[in-house]
Amino acid sequence: MAICLKAIYLGIKNGTIASKLPAYEVSAAGTAVDPNLTAVQVLMVDPSVSNLSACTYVAQSGAEMASSLYSLSAADGGYLSAMIITVWSAAYGIRQVINVIRGSTEA
Repeated sequence: MAICLKAIYLGIKNGTIASKLPAYEVSAAGTAVDPNLTAVQVLMVDPSVSNLSACTYVAQSGAEMASSLYSLSAADGGYLSAMIITVWSAAYGIRQVINVIRGSTEA
């Protein structure tokens, strides 16, 4: 069963949730208008919507949200980016070795 989700902003002050921010207190860039607060966007289940085509975000199951890229920690993101760079550099190195063997002057 599909789940309708809505995005809301929470105001964070000194590491704790201060309040739910109304739309007029959040700028277009997603930052809080109040300089003492940090705006954080979170997704919540919206049970009031019966037509899924009216939803901004739709999840097919809870497992889909658990494996979301948005749930990565900073360490996981660093590991993922390091792996991408490693694979890219290995492919580039193999390409250069092939060019040397062929005697190609193209890079």
